[in-house]
Amino acid sequence: MQFDEAEADPRALLKNHYSPELWQAEGVEPVEAAHSFSGFLRRHATVDLFSTEGQRYQVAQLVAHNGEGFDGPFLHAWYRRLELFCPARYMVLCTKQRALWLIEEDKTLMPPSDFKLGTLCQYFGVTLRPEEAHDALNDVRATVGLYRAIREQALAMQYGPQAA
Repeated sequence: MQFDEAEADPRALLKNHYSPELWQAEGVEPVEAAHSFSGFLRRHATVDLFSTEGQRYQVAQLVAHNGEGFDGPFLHAWYRRLELFCPARYMVLCTKQRALWLIEEDKTLMPPSDFKLGTLCQYFGVTLRPEEAHDALNDVRATVGLYRAIREQALAMQYGPQAA
């Protein structure tokens, strides 16, 4: 997405694999990006909600790592600034929170040193090399893998190893 580099956090530009040439060549306007992302969300909308008039509509369920603390509020604030409807549920399911619950529920598990995405991926056997971290697509893949690994661990705890 195109953005004003002067308004960006310089640390984020260093941390997130920022290439000015690539972003200049491939970046799209924020409204165009929002409409494209809305189309993606609508294709994956499975959560039923009801308008104040009682009309049913569907939105997508977001899942993220630390999603309640950053991704969800950021995304919805961005849509509000653009004066667009975000077809995603406000409540974001969070792999960090799910990992915290699992560690609390299963006293046989030794807690990891922290609950960062990279640490939890290593803890649950999900591939995320340090040089790949903080790249959006790699983080998404790692979050999906982490969700699945936590789910398998929780099912195994609840129903035995055959359930996972």
